[in-house]
Amino acid sequence: MKGVFVEQVHPVNPSQVEKLTYEWCKGLFGQQVTLCPRPSGSIAGNHYHRGVDASKNPERCIIVSGRGRLRTCNGIETQEWMLERPFTEVTIYPSILHAFVVEEDMLLIEYRATLFDSQYPDTYALETFFPYLENKKLPANIAALAAFREHQENPLTCATR
Repeated sequence: MKGVFVEQVHPVNPSQVEKLTYEWCKGLFGQQVTLCPRPSGSIAGNHYHRGVDASKNPERCIIVSGRGRLRTCNGIETQEWMLERPFTEVTIYPSILHAFVVEEDMLLIEYRATLFDSQYPDTYALETFFPYLENKKLPANIAALAAFREHQENPLTCATR
């Protein structure tokens, strides 16, 4: 899906097994790093960003530990990625609805180019996604949203669409 990247981050010193070092967001200007522990069985996110905050254009995080799935919807299609290995980087651009379905306690680190401002979080609820797309004259397929929502009551049974 255009606008979402999921990539494995490799150590810069793979031969030094006892002292592995991972570099992430190297060269990007940054203000804040946020640690996000998420318990098994929870859904993290379930929202989208409009890109007003530079930290959400794109949003960048790395999974340090745990296992789960990333469910996304761009208004046209719904897609899901398995997140099964530590040091998996996830990049999500604006106007992509997304949710992390946590299957095993997960620790995410979020990179922020700006300091978080709770008054202007650039985070919008699932319910406002399709009105936002329609207002911006972006493609909107109601079946894609239905597929995204399909497993809200039973999140651990979601299949890739």
